[in-house]
This record gives sequence, structure tokens and C-alpha cells, in this order.
Amino acid sequence: MKHPLPLILLLSACSAAPSPKATSGAPAASERAGSNASREPSGATSGVPASAATTPAGDATAAPTGRPTVAPSSGAVSASASASTAPLSASAGHLRFAARLHQAMAAAPDAPVNLAQSPQSTELVLGMLEAGAKGETARELQEAVFGGADAGAVQQALQARLAAWNKTRSDVTLTMARRAFVDAGLTLRPEWVTTLQGIHGDALTLDLQAPSATATLDHWVQEATRGLIPSAIPKSGVGGARLIALDALYFKGKWAYPFAMAATHQADFTLASGEVVKVPTMHQVFKHGRYRKLSADSAMPEVELVSLPYKGKQIWMHLVLPARGSTVSQVEAALSDTVLDTWNHAAYAALLKLWVPKFAVASTEPRSLKAALLSTGVRRAFDDTADFSGISTPGSANPGLNLDGVWQSVRLKVDEEGTVVAVATIAKMQPPGGPDIPRPVELHIDRPFLFVIQHRETGAVMLMGHIGDPRAK
Repeated sequence: MKHPLPLILLLSACSAAPSPKATSGAPAASERAGSNASREPSGATSGVPASAATTPAGDATAAPTGRPTVAPSSGAVSASASASTAPLSASAGHLRFAARLHQAMAAAPDAPVNLAQSPQSTELVLGMLEAGAKGETARELQEAVFGGADAGAVQQALQARLAAWNKTRSDVTLTMARRAFVDAGLTLRPEWVTTLQGIHGDALTLDLQAPSATATLDHWVQEATRGLIPSAIPKSGVGGARLIALDALYFKGKWAYPFAMAATHQADFTLASGEVVKVPTMHQVFKHGRYRKLSADSAMPEVELVSLPYKGKQIWMHLVLPARGSTVSQVEAALSDTVLDTWNHAAYAALLKLWVPKFAVASTEPRSLKAALLSTGVRRAFDDTADFSGISTPGSANPGLNLDGVWQSVRLKVDEEGTVVAVATIAKMQPPGGPDIPRPVELHIDRPFLFVIQHRETGAVMLMGHIGDPRAK
């Protein structure tokens, strides 16, 4: 049967394969997406602390001036609990946050026809800040983003997830990087620095008020994403910021069973408006494809699910096609932690004839996540009453901090060979009162759909979104 249906794409979590050693030095020349190298960029971290960065001779970009000032410790500091004792991080809390974040972004008035967002990257950036949040600010982050876990459990869970991603085989390339850039003069609490270095990455001093600060941050992002994301800085810039937290990931995976380029042809794709357009469509017959038709319930319409593994079969892409007469929006409105968990495991072996369009997503500029995060329950962090005294103790020369905004940039390309993903997420913190910036089964995916890229073992969602027009970037 061939029929036009909306589709949802889910990419299930993969594990990272970073270099186990700490890195030193400013980023080297960017590697492009076509490279098969699996090295980490300078400063990239996946649960391994990075050493301080210095500027190599000839680097024209402004460099961090060194280590930020750290206040004397008031007592013994524990780096982090052992990952072996931490709960598996892709819990219902993570999946609930992934579902709610996507729902909010998809429902926004300015939502693009092709949407992609990384719950994992957003969660890791907020995890860096949660380590220094106190009181109601911490409680809201823990409840909205981390499933109600307390402060210690949040960091243990993140460390456990990073350890799981680190098990990714060499069949795919995955690098993950995090770093905090601290404005000169801001004194950091030693407990926060220790947690940052033990789980996330290093904190480096940078004059965030200097015009050259943007070039330094962009250089780091370019290196961490193999040049796919040239800048993660919003139009408003970083002026007024006292601390910038950055997370970036790069993923390149080839299908375990690639599509033959000779089989790709122009085929009909029905847009949500009803207009029929021609798009390049891949085709393959899978003797042991992973497929399942999931019946409708009171909230979720009937959907057809296809799971496509990448080499190594630790990372999977799930394509979700709503039944005829249903829409992507209806499926998105019914998303939940249970739904995402089901999609990660529900497909079973079947003789499958599959048609799926080639598609890509490219952020034209960093997309604000503030409204979406507010809708998930993260509110106090953006308020002047935010308490991040675990990062820096407020004082006459050391003003308090609140979260000014979170932005994310995404690049995604899906073709016959596999998938390339690049994500950069930036959180800007400033003193309170700063500006508020706003039988053989035939499945023909030939109208708007959803996608998710997800880690098979932990369920962590690397990327999810929807495609309304494969012609658009």
C-alpha cells in the first residue's frame, strides 16, 4: 500500500567514543563532516575533565586568559559519585523532558516546517547550571528537566549517561564537548568547578565584554561540530554575560543496511496543505526490517513505526508515520515518556519495503529555547530571584546570576549512506536586572512525518523533530 502520511523521526541514543585523555590547547583546524576521524575536538569532554586551554602561536582569535578565580574552599569537595552507583540517566524524567520540550517547540507560532532539536544537548547545558543552583531554582530544574531527582542524583545520572555514550563502538563517529567561559572578575565556588571538571568539562576565563569574545566562542563551536555550525551565538550577542555554558555534539553514522543510490527516484510527497510535490525518495527492501503498526488510543492516533539501525546497532533512527487522516501535530500533542520509550523498543522483524525521502535540517540562526523551557516548568532560573549561589557567591564585587537565555543550532542530513548531526547549545548567564532577550509491509513516507534519534541502551534522545517539506533545509 502506498499512501501519503505524516512521519515522525526519532534518533535513539548512541554512546560517545571520545579520547580518554585530557586535552590541552586551543582548537585545531576544523574537520569537515566527510572525515572518518573519530577524535574529539580540543576541550571536548564526555565525563572526562579537560585541562586549561592556551592559545597556539598565530591564532588570531581572542583566547581565554586562563583559569577563572575560585574562592577558597570551605571544606572537603567531592568530585562526583561513582557512575556505577548512579541510576541510568535515560529515565522517565529524561524522556518526559524530551517530549515536553519538543511539544512546546513544535507548537510555537514560529515553528519551522522542518524542526529538529536535541533534548540531550539542552539537558547537558542545564545540568552544568543545575550543579550550582540552590533552593527553588534547583528544585524547578530538577523537577522539570531531571524527573524530580535531587542535586546529587542529577549529576550522577548525567555521569552515568555519558559513560554509556562512551561505549559507542568505532562503527560511528560521535564527539561531545562542554565548556564554561567565565567573565573576568567573576569568582567561582570551588565545589562547582570540581563538579564541572569531574563530569562536564573545564571553566576558562574570557573577557565576555570584548568584541573578540564572539570569535573565540564561535571558534570553539566550529571545532566541536567539525565546521558544520559556524556560530551558536544569538543576534543579541554575549554582551552583559558573566558566564557562558556551551555544549556541542557531532555524529556521523552509516546505516547498517545502506540504501542503494541507484534506487533513489523522484516521488510524490504530500505537504500538510495538500499540495503534492516531487522529492528524492530512497527505497529498499529489508528481509529483516524492524516495523510495527501501533494501534490508536484515547490520545495517540494509530502510527506505523520503522526502526533503522546505524552500524554497530547502538544508535537507531525511528521513523513514525501517522495513519491516513491523522497529522503530525496530533502525534506531537500526545507525546510522553511512555510513547518515546515504546518507540525505542516496539518494532519487530518483518519483510519490509520502505520508501523514505532524503531530508535535511539546517538552522539559519540559533533558535531560542526560552519559551519552550518556560512551558516545561523552568521559570525561576530566568527570574531576578534565581539562586545560582552554588556557582558564584553574590557580593558587592561578585553580582548574582540568572539565566538570560538558551539557544540551540542544529544541522541534520539524512541520505542513502546514513546520517550526519551537529548540535550546539548555549546558555547565557548575567546579573539580575539584565535585558530579557526574547506480509510484506509497504510503507511509503510521502507526507509530513516525525523523527527521533535515540540511544538504544539508555533511551536518551539525541535529536527529534518533524519534516513537513523535504525540499526545505
